[in-house]
Amino acid sequence: MLDALEIETLLVRRGFVPIDTRTHAIGFAHPARDGHPIYLKDGRDRRDAPRKAVRRQPLVVHPAMAASPGFQTSRAVQLGGSRPYRNSNMTRFPKADGKSARGVAMGIVDDAALDEVLALLGLRIA
Repeated sequence: MLDALEIETLLVRRGFVPIDTRTHAIGFAHPARDGHPIYLKDGRDRRDAPRKAVRRQPLVVHPAMAASPGFQTSRAVQLGGSRPYRNSNMTRFPKADGKSARGVAMGIVDDAALDEVLALLGLRIA
């Protein structure tokens, strides 16, 4: 299973850029993709502290993605799992209870699983 820092390296190699840096979540966007950003969990306890890898389902996607065709049967979900996740640091996701943003946290087992998730988001990386 890849941790958040390993996934970040892969995202940057695929052209993603950080757009929203918070204490417990870092948002990323791709210039070829309009729509919702994706977030990575961060285990640090202060924004000025060094980044700290999160291993348990570190990638967080917009909740609308969970309803997209192929999401539940994807290799990424089957091998890495997914679950609802709330964190007020994900400022570009919808608020669930007036203060906490909600998303779907996923485990990513390898590069191929990440590419599958990106394809489900409508982004094909060659």
